[in-house]
Amino acid sequence: MLPEILFLVRQFRAVCDSELCRAVLAWKEMGETAEDSDLLLLLRLGGNVNCRVINQDFPEGESPPILYFAISNGLDGAARMLIRFGARLGPYPELQAPLLGGTALHVACRTGSVLTVQALLGMGADVTAVDRDGNTALHCASQFRHLRVATLLLEARANVHVANHEGSTVLCVAAGEEGAEVVKILLKAGATVNAAYRNGKTALFLACQNGQDRFLSTPWSHYASAARKWAATEVVRSLLEAGADVGLPANHILLEAGAEIGTALYVAAQEGHLEVVRALLLANADVNARANEEGQTALTMASQKGHLEIVRVLLNAKADSNLVCSRGWSALFFASQKGHVDVVKAIIEAGADVNTVDNEGRSALQISAQRGHADVVRAIIEAGADVNTVDNEGRSALQISSQRGRADVVRALIEAGADVNTVDNEGRSALQISAQRGHADVVRALLGANAVANFVNDHGDTALHIACRRASLGPR
Repeated sequence: MLPEILFLVRQFRAVCDSELCRAVLAWKEMGETAEDSDLLLLLRLGGNVNCRVINQDFPEGESPPILYFAISNGLDGAARMLIRFGARLGPYPELQAPLLGGTALHVACRTGSVLTVQALLGMGADVTAVDRDGNTALHCASQFRHLRVATLLLEARANVHVANHEGSTVLCVAAGEEGAEVVKILLKAGATVNAAYRNGKTALFLACQNGQDRFLSTPWSHYASAARKWAATEVVRSLLEAGADVGLPANHILLEAGAEIGTALYVAAQEGHLEVVRALLLANADVNARANEEGQTALTMASQKGHLEIVRVLLNAKADSNLVCSRGWSALFFASQKGHVDVVKAIIEAGADVNTVDNEGRSALQISAQRGHADVVRAIIEAGADVNTVDNEGRSALQISSQRGRADVVRALIEAGADVNTVDNEGRSALQISAQRGHADVVRALLGANAVANFVNDHGDTALHIACRRASLGPR
């Protein structure tokens, strides 16, 4: 649009807000420079620098100021021009979610625009201002791992100790997002390394927690996941070097409320952070520390998750393989339940007792038999497990697997010498239990092992009576 035409138009009417909005959008679409942009001309002609975005995407009354919109959409050149002409920098308490009522500086710190942040700070933007959730601009920069932006804010004397409405400090935010470099500059600026926010989590705890893969399945997801794990490890190392307490009971508030949280080592083991586990052990983390109300340890959790290398590292660090939780489960139980046969073998090699029983009288063999993990059952049997031990209900591993129809497990137990004719507290044999459930393959295996077909239970029934009643034995 020619300047002469604009000046002629200006003689008859004021610059309308819709024209200004279109000029801001044109900055991105047309790649205009400051010298020849419509936006510059419209602002010189008196365009309302604080107008609201006129866009059908925003419900009436909820549209953001044009500066807020420009920054959040990456129109940095347009944003700096609006700032230059005196656009209101916020806060914008009237903005609804997800805009959160922050300032222009909050938005720029989320997007990571260094030049826009510099422009805002140059115009006196308030680094202490908070959004509706109590986040400062430094919280935003830390959350999105914008190192250069965080550096600018610290140079502008942003407070590294302030917490948001959830009680989270900027260090906790950065640690929780694997922002290794941001964590380092925050620590250098004096951030308190062991400060725990409202729910009791410390920065170290949050860094250890970040093992889950948050990436979509893409050709690059493996590398992205590896990069995040490296970053999380770097965060942990930085925090440890700064004196983070590996034994700090930061989760006591949650434990009192009944939550299952755990120590830093427990969380790192849970999430599969091998290098973090090693770093914590080097920092003298208690390898046998009870992590939650149930009394689980890092070893029991790593065993449950199937993290074989972490299990080996913990065992080498003298983790007690026979330590049990409140329900009487050792690491062997957790690994057996999930079918992690390599973990089971590693724990057994470390001296785990294969015949210990839980509060219900069940052994790891019975747990794995119930779940149908035949390879685990064989590994435990080879380690000397008693195949005929019974639980508090009088059930052996054979009866439990027969009830569930685990034919492979039943055959493995029979081969190991399991008593096919033992009865439970209700007087039922494995044959009767499997007949009642209609598990034909199991019935055949038991009969082939000389199970007594005519055994009468406490109710006067044989296996045949039970099978006929259920009418579910199937073809012979």
